[in-house]
Amino acid sequence: MIEQALVYIYSVNPARRFIGCGALVEGGYVATCRHVWRMATGAAKAEPGGSLRVEVEYPRAREDGGAVRRPARLVDSCEGATDPSPDLVLLLPDEIPVAGVRILQLASHERFQAGRGYAIAGLIRDKKKPNTPRDAKIPGTIADHEDADGRREFTGDNPNAYWFQPGSSGSPVFVHGGEQLAGIVSLSEKGANEGKSRLHEAFVVPGTTIRAHVVRLKAAPFARDQHISIADLQPVLDELGAQNVPMAEIPARIAEFVTAARAHAAERVPASNDGEDIDATIAASRRKLQVPDSAGARAILQAKIDEERETRTRRLVPLLKERATVDRLAFNYESAKSALSEITTLTLDDVWAWLDLGDLWMITGPLDCALRAYREAEGSARLADHERDLSVSFERVGDVLVDQGNLAEALKSFRDGLRHCRPSGAVRPRQRGLAARSVGVLHQDRRRAGGSGQSA
Repeated sequence: MIEQALVYIYSVNPARRFIGCGALVEGGYVATCRHVWRMATGAAKAEPGGSLRVEVEYPRAREDGGAVRRPARLVDSCEGATDPSPDLVLLLPDEIPVAGVRILQLASHERFQAGRGYAIAGLIRDKKKPNTPRDAKIPGTIADHEDADGRREFTGDNPNAYWFQPGSSGSPVFVHGGEQLAGIVSLSEKGANEGKSRLHEAFVVPGTTIRAHVVRLKAAPFARDQHISIADLQPVLDELGAQNVPMAEIPARIAEFVTAARAHAAERVPASNDGEDIDATIAASRRKLQVPDSAGARAILQAKIDEERETRTRRLVPLLKERATVDRLAFNYESAKSALSEITTLTLDDVWAWLDLGDLWMITGPLDCALRAYREAEGSARLADHERDLSVSFERVGDVLVDQGNLAEALKSFRDGLRHCRPSGAVRPRQRGLAARSVGVLHQDRRRAGGSGQSA
């Protein structure tokens, strides 16, 4: 029962009173809002390992005729890892009841935390009993957008039904049909509505955000023992979180990574025929891996890969263009198209590679492939902000559209080409050619319309 994951949080000192809600999540932690913790302890800020405690009630676990309550302490204030920090803390109960509770798996993907859903919220229904909350199911929709604070909007379905109160902060939220925690309700530290009216918009701390902090928490003891910064482990932790690796396996997976990374870093880089710079790059990457800083090691390698790819492209493209020219002269159009296609994958902004490829498709067919190539040329010319190439692209597009019988669009394309012709002597022949094409298409369109004199 998903409802069994809802817990209530009470202050201990100076007086025992109901403050807010929380959700029991994998790892045996209670996820709740930071402002709930602060209100319950009366502390502006509390650090893990302190003596401050709250009392957690498990409403569906019974003991001596009442709900089970156990102390809990702060183990992660969830601050410092991101800016801004989420409205989130993780608590560790002294004991979790065996029966009447449900430990929730945390959302590991967007699809588990956005869409139609509902909250299981703690509410005070009897104002005479402010310390006796009861749960209610509140239907609504969780937005797929995260705001600047990293929260998702929750919009209630029924304005006349139950809605959140200040004590509802920390209540678990779910997507219909799923059992992973989509998030917890987050309201302002001053409470919502102050009893004056019911809101129908709330905000949710996403399950993936909670999961990221739980993963870090599970990895922290190993990192401390090995004198490794959690920041250096973060890329690996992110990957493990995205893969939905069970929390219990996190320490072993991290240990596996560190052992393998350091073993690989200790291997001697053999001398190769690829150049001293390549060997030096690999050696520098392995020094980073010894930390183990996988992100730093990867960055060193990627920078060299990008450099080599740029050099290779600069040397390869002229050869491919020359081969395409030779192939075209020898009427080997398929080979020429292959060479030009390779160029377009190496240099996405090469307008004339696309134009030449389109010209070959005009020869061999089909026309749709020619049109697609000319459209790509148009897009590349726009990115390069090159007026002449853009004009040529429109001209070629217009030629295909004429052959396809789409005279209205062809006329528009020729006119667009004219608009992008520069007013210089060098392009006057192009202006005349485009103007002549436009007039020719206009006459064709009129003849098609039966000489009615209607223009496109």
